[in-house]
Amino acid sequence: MFNSIKNSIPLNLRITLRSYQRMLTVWLRRFLRSFNLTRTATKNRKIANTTIVIDEVGVHYTCGYYDVSPFNPNQQSLLLFRTKAPYKPLTKRYAGEVGYVEFSDNVSGEFIPLEKTDTWCWQQGCRLQWLPGAEGKLAIFNKSVLSKPGAAIIDVELGKIQREIGSPIYAVHPNGQEAITLDFIRLGRMRPGYGYVEFAEDDKDCPAPANNGLWKLSLITGEKELLLSLAELSLLKPVETMRGSTHYINHVSYNPSGSRLLFIHLWTNKSSRFGRLITMNSDGSEVTILNNEGHASHYTWRNDSEILHYATHTDEGTAYYLYEDITGHRQVIGKDILTEDGHPTFLKDKKCFITDTYPDNYGDQKLLRFDIKENSLVELGRFYHPPEYFGEVRCDLHPRLDHGYNQFAIDIIKNKYRAVYIGQLS
Repeated sequence: MFNSIKNSIPLNLRITLRSYQRMLTVWLRRFLRSFNLTRTATKNRKIANTTIVIDEVGVHYTCGYYDVSPFNPNQQSLLLFRTKAPYKPLTKRYAGEVGYVEFSDNVSGEFIPLEKTDTWCWQQGCRLQWLPGAEGKLAIFNKSVLSKPGAAIIDVELGKIQREIGSPIYAVHPNGQEAITLDFIRLGRMRPGYGYVEFAEDDKDCPAPANNGLWKLSLITGEKELLLSLAELSLLKPVETMRGSTHYINHVSYNPSGSRLLFIHLWTNKSSRFGRLITMNSDGSEVTILNNEGHASHYTWRNDSEILHYATHTDEGTAYYLYEDITGHRQVIGKDILTEDGHPTFLKDKKCFITDTYPDNYGDQKLLRFDIKENSLVELGRFYHPPEYFGEVRCDLHPRLDHGYNQFAIDIIKNKYRAVYIGQLS
């Protein structure tokens, strides 16, 4: 009976109620801890050696999502997005700016603005990233073009837009000439915080449109080709929970060579959200379902054929799994050690990766490094996350590495605004 009542509550409302409950719990636990009334004390609490790249009262700064490195390949500079939008769930578009800061010797310079955009979200920014093959001279980001989500390639040195594209980008191919994109408007409705709002949505009432899905996008001509539709995905080895659900896509990534890509196919009914991990060739062929059991979360490519992914399998439970692409062979990583979801990225030797955690019962987020070979975990730092910022406006650490695998950049909340920190892995 309890599950029946719970499932009758809309998913977004349930998430909000849980967040308020967690907020009260964090405040109470931190209050008790301040008087040493709980068993968990602050002894040996590590804080990473970081330098604030830039923060400013009244302004939010972010590097975007964890799957893209904001570090310039050739210089000590960092791409950033900033906005003065009120820190609350987005219901309309607000202006923001893309730009960069230069830093050296633990000192950062001023933010250098490049261009404005109103096509962004709290969790993924505007997908701002360096354009591969341009030697740190060109960047690409999403912006509105002719009143629709689009993208622009900008010359960072000159501060001028080189080319506008009529479709937004999600993941850029390593060749720098093409990208994969998805419907950010649908994503914004289905998963607030990850897509864009206040744009007209053509197929809102269709649960699985045949003309919507994953597109291959030319960054040269702007032409796009539908590789796999939501209608096709809904018929690809369907499961019972898909009945009456609305389908969408998120989290797309190329492997290092660009020969394969992965994405998460999601579907939501009134009470629950489900997902599965799928890979395919970059031309849309050889589609492979690696996890079809309803829970698929964050991931990273280890190499062209291995994927680290936080997911659930009935035989071994919820954990980090290392998958072999196409064959589907998998093994649990960090069993009974890595017990929380996070945002992983491999280090240079591919034997270790960094990841993070969501706030614990005291509001502390952890930055972690895990050694697969040694099966050992090192805590690099802890950062307090105020519990009043939850759901769409939560601030995950989203650790990203520079191209030499020596530095990391993370997002934190400082003085009620988002700020960017940078630190040394050593």
